[in-house]
Amino acid sequence: MASKNKLNKNKNQNSKPKGPPKLTNEGTIDTISADDSNSKFEVELLWCIQQLELLLSENKLNPARTKESIKALNILKNNSQPIIKKRQIMNLTFGDYRSKMADEEKKLSKVTQQIKFNTKPNKSSVFIKKSAQLSSTNDFKFNFELTEDAKYEEAPEILNENVGTSNINNFKFNPSENTFRFNFEQNDS
Repeated sequence: MASKNKLNKNKNQNSKPKGPPKLTNEGTIDTISADDSNSKFEVELLWCIQQLELLLSENKLNPARTKESIKALNILKNNSQPIIKKRQIMNLTFGDYRSKMADEEKKLSKVTQQIKFNTKPNKSSVFIKKSAQLSSTNDFKFNFELTEDAKYEEAPEILNENVGTSNINNFKFNPSENTFRFNFEQNDS
């Protein structure tokens, strides 16, 4: 009886799930985490789906092969199907799909290395620099503090048919309670 308990005890200790071994560039073996294997499977699945859709869009398959491809595509796209079944379908449809993916990736990397962009500089470029207009006139003033003398200065009479002279004579400046001021420097010259 004691030997049976020992066997079960050792069995429980060694039953921790490990990912499949992976060879790295140095030749050492590492274990793949569940997230890495899931993301790798997703990439493989998407590649197979893309290849099936490409085959179906070309319309070069016979009707029986087209029917099989549509069935395989529906199974691969269905989220409720188990991963094992999807892997079987991928393997039956494409054979060694991992090596085909690697070959396609090598071809694409060679093509992208060969692409060169030849841009010629535009020789008729024009640069326009805006300059500030400096004027000596003080045309624009906004909410400057006025001295007591300037506040009650009478406005010159303007003859206008629509405005009566009584309105001009009764003009009185009422300063606003706005504390906003522009910080312009005034030259007294």
